[in-house]
Amino acid sequence: MGEGLGSSAERHIQPGQFIALIGFEWASSAGGSNLHRNVVLRDDKSKADEVLPISSFDSTNPEDL
Repeated sequence: MGEGLGSSAERHIQPGQFIALIGFEWASSAGGSNLHRNVVLRDDKSKADEVLPISSFDSTNPEDL
């Protein structure tokens, strides 16, 4: 399944110079109105790896995020 959500972010963090956020992007075109959301997870890699990102195939309702 690849590296998970947090691996790349944790490799590139440089405290005081660069912060990498762990998250995913979600978009839906329900009814022709494009909804776009950036979902940022507040925990570290160990918690982020427990999250399965939701896609518009799973739900077109932003409240499900």
